[in-house]
Amino acid sequence: MPRPARVFALAAHLACGIAACAGHRGGPVPPSRAEAPPPFAVAPDFRVPDSAGTPRGLADLAGPNGLVLVTYRGHW
Repeated sequence: MPRPARVFALAAHLACGIAACAGHRGGPVPPSRAEAPPPFAVAPDFRVPDSAGTPRGLADLAGPNGLVLVTYRGHW
């Protein structure tokens, strides 16, 4: 690798390292006052617009056996 490219790569890595170490300066997140619903509780029906602007609700998605809604945060 030519010398100018090495200098640029080193500077870029240092800048990224400094930015990563700076971190978030906000205060701690206060605990939520809401309580978790009990297991197998029925969620209230709500309506939100889809990507086309059509209002959709849980009842629209539920089939004859109900609806299982999974929220997966992922791990990445």
